Amino acid sequence: KEDYLSGNVIEKMKKAEQTNQDNEYNNNIEELKKVIPTPVPMQLIKISLGSTWIPDTIYNKFFKEAFGFNPNIKKLSSGRFTANLKDGGGNLDISKGMEEAPGSKIAFDAMNNKATIITKREYNYDSRKYETRKDDVATMQAAMKQSELSDEFESWIKKQDKETIDQLETIYNETFNAVVEKVIDVSSFETFPNATTTKIPRQHQKEGVMRALFKAVMLAHEVGTGKTITLISTAMEMRRLGLAKKPVIVVQRSTYKQFVNEIKS
Repeated sequence: KEDYLSGNVIEKMKKAEQTNQDNEYNNNIEELKKVIPTPVPMQLIKISLGSTWIPDTIYNKFFKEAFGFNPNIKKLSSGRFTANLKDGGGNLDISKGMEEAPGSKIAFDAMNNKATIITKREYNYDSRKYETRKDDVATMQAAMKQSELSDEFESWIKKQDKETIDQLETIYNETFNAVVEKVIDVSSFETFPNATTTKIPRQHQKEGVMRALFKAVMLAHEVGTGKTITLISTAMEMRRLGLAKKPVIVVQRSTYKQFVNEIKS
């Protein structure tokens, strides 16, 4: 039950609803509804240019209204975006950007997490030639424009009609707010089988061991909270349950003796 009511519970509920023609999964659906995370409303969702969960159609609509043309933005499987900006550069587009780069160029660079580099031509008296160099001041101004346009995009989205808002909220929550952590009940025992009773593991240590038996884990506990005991208990439980014949624990040379003494104690 704990396995079923954890993980991507929204996806599980969708599957249960799709195969519930004879009402045989009514109980499953009711139990899943109880653990589904509370949906995050649009006003609490942080949005920026380049948010990959936002549909291409939304980006194209924004560019059309903000810069006066449709660049046919498409998201690639890599998460980057492509666009056709050749129709840009109109009065509206330029007014949203800079003399050196229209707003559409600056916004599109932001979508791909790329700085808009502005260059300038300067005469080099040593080589007696004109050279193209980065304009640091203008490039910094372009970075500020990117931030402004990203804020404008977020404000624009949150003023859309209810249907669009509902669509985006659904996409966001099904993508980022659908996973429930598995609840592990360790209250039924104090120590692991065959383990010494000189050191009784605390709740977070027992939970860490139980999680590590079934999947890779990161023990992000503070210093002094007993990660050593958790590692040792995990290794011994793996041996006891036949999950590993010779579990290996890799430690720093400087803590080797301390670790061995902890095992022996």
